Amino acid sequence: MTRAIRAAIVMNLLATGLSAQQQDTYELARELIEARHFQTKIDRLVFLSKHQALLPFTGSDLRPDQIEIIRSITVDEWSKARNDVVKLYVEAFAQSYSEDALKKLIAFYSDVELQTALAMEASAETRVIEAQKSLSPRVKARIKTRMTTELSD
Repeated sequence: MTRAIRAAIVMNLLATGLSAQQQDTYELARELIEARHFQTKIDRLVFLSKHQALLPFTGSDLRPDQIEIIRSITVDEWSKARNDVVKLYVEAFAQSYSEDALKKLIAFYSDVELQTALAMEASAETRVIEAQKSLSPRVKARIKTRMTTELSD
């Protein structure tokens, strides 16, 4: 997160008249969200949001040049919205955890070995999601077969 974003978040918090303790909690939450683990989660959320925003246009009668314009707009707007997603995470964590809990989480997510393990977990989850795509049609076929068999009795 850039210093400008941090400053904007702090200024925003100051403008809303939060107590010093709440400001400290928000600052700790912001620090926690800077951990690679949460940055990866945010990046994945924004990536998925871009794709979901494009789904209504899939298979439409729009020309390829129109689809490209829509894709460009969607990517641009969701890329801009990433900072808003960060703010949502900061707010949610600040409201959900005490200062002490946030400090412990910061220490937990600052561990280099743990961050490596968490990155590997995210990679494994991506592989599971990809593999699940091929599993869904097989499960759907089995459901259809069972429904045909069991409902015909």
